[in-house]
Amino acid sequence: GGHAWAEPGPDSTLAAGQELRPGWYIRSANGLFQLSMSAAGRLVEALVQPGEVVGVWYTRGPAVAGSTAVMQADGNLVVWAPSGRPVWTSGTAGRPGATLAVTAAADLLLRRGGATLWDSRSATLGTTIVADAVGQLGNADRPAGTFCNPYTAYWGSGAHCADANRAEAWCADFAAWVWRRAGVPFTYAWLRGDLNGGAASFYQWGAAHGTWHPARSGYRPHPGDVAVFGLDRSGTYADHAAIVVTAGDPGADVVNGDWWSTGNGSVVLQDDEATATGKDRLSGYASPVVPRRVDTALATVPLVASARVAGGADRVAGRVAGGADRVAAGRLPVAPAGGPSRAQAALLARQAEADRASEGL
Repeated sequence: GGHAWAEPGPDSTLAAGQELRPGWYIRSANGLFQLSMSAAGRLVEALVQPGEVVGVWYTRGPAVAGSTAVMQADGNLVVWAPSGRPVWTSGTAGRPGATLAVTAAADLLLRRGGATLWDSRSATLGTTIVADAVGQLGNADRPAGTFCNPYTAYWGSGAHCADANRAEAWCADFAAWVWRRAGVPFTYAWLRGDLNGGAASFYQWGAAHGTWHPARSGYRPHPGDVAVFGLDRSGTYADHAAIVVTAGDPGADVVNGDWWSTGNGSVVLQDDEATATGKDRLSGYASPVVPRRVDTALATVPLVASARVAGGADRVAGRVAGGADRVAAGRLPVAPAGGPSRAQAALLARQAEADRASEGL
């Protein structure tokens, strides 16, 4: 007794004195991410889409069925077993008045007075990648239709623009930027097996590191993977690359860089993306090699049925029809000083033509 209980509903925070019983949850304001107390005894953050619930973070250590998560008045978030034994804690005791929030960028934040006491982003690599990708939604070419963007500029690739941005078709540059921001170790260069502006480089990199999963292999993509579309038989050319948010049907739900819409390339969230051009297909997924500093015990954690919202989660509004980034890299001549060869540059130009041609698909 004495607790204000967070029953299933639209709340995105858990205030001091509130608790989550098995099957109860709080949810981010954008409706994508849900924090629930599972019947098995784990506190689980999940991305919820109609017909599926995919875990992106959960409490480690022992799990005791029937446990309850309590946001205590002393600032500590604790999972209590039915016996009264604590089985997990955020380690933030001594900071009364703290509140737990589920953010629209997949992060769980324990805050007090504007200061963050604890967050989940460092808990799993997949959560970090998804949070960084979702945080870029809406970024676009500046000026419109020029392919001038900050992600290519970060890598020092592409052509000069009037400002600090640089221009080239940038789906792969965006995906590589997100991985780098999350701490995934790789080299950005125009050698086979490195990542670069070519969408096919994610296939080559995944194959070289043992983390490539063909589309028909039965592999279920994890948050933070990169989906590759339109890979040719030689493995040197692909249409598009995008960050996986969650598995979908028939394709993954992804965050795309350089997704062409209304005359501009943008960062766009797309549901069930099975094609990038309307003619190609999903080829497979590259999973990130995990840095030692990141806990990788990420898995799909099913939630009890009562934790689901009746009728399923609302889909993200504003699905944008888009196009592909056509780019190649690999067995082409490699330019000195780490830049693309002339042949690679020609294919990057071909990508720009394909993007514009895909308008309205």
